[in-house]
This record gives sequence, structure tokens and C-alpha cells, in this order.
Amino acid sequence: MAVTNWILRGLAALALLPLLAAQPAAAPGLAATLRASRWQHRLLLIGAPTAREADFRRQKELLAAASAGLAARDFNVLEVAYDQLSPAE
Repeated sequence: MAVTNWILRGLAALALLPLLAAQPAAAPGLAATLRASRWQHRLLLIGAPTAREADFRRQKELLAAASAGLAARDFNVLEVAYDQLSPAE
């Protein structure tokens, strides 16, 4: 059940990609990375309030275990700790 919730949170973060891409980037950061990846890679964005969150660490572990499959499908995983984002992001 926890894994399902975890996956749903990741999918919710993916729903934010269009909003993030529409933000003007004052400096290189998340929005610039998203724009640079457009049409180049499939992106899987995982996020949490901090990198120390247990769910965030668990999601990273699950994705690491699936890294070969993600690479075969040309996925790039972007890890976002919200406390590390600039105000513009």
C-alpha cells in the first residue's frame, strides 16, 4: 500500500511538469533542466519537502532497482528536494 501511495505521489509530481516548464527561468535550475530535456528524454520527476524524507529515499531505492529498465526506455530521473529550490522555481 505504501508503494502505491508513493507511486501516486510521483505521478502527481509529473502532472506539475507543464507548470514547471512554463515558469520563466532567471537562472539555470529545474526549469532549465526540463527545457533542455524536452524532446530528448522521458523525465520522471520525484520530489519531497526534503531529501531526508523516508518516502523520497524509498522511491530512490525502487528506481535504482529499476535503472536498467528506465535506461532502456530513455528515462532520466530528476530528484527534487523542495527545500533546495530557488524562489523562482
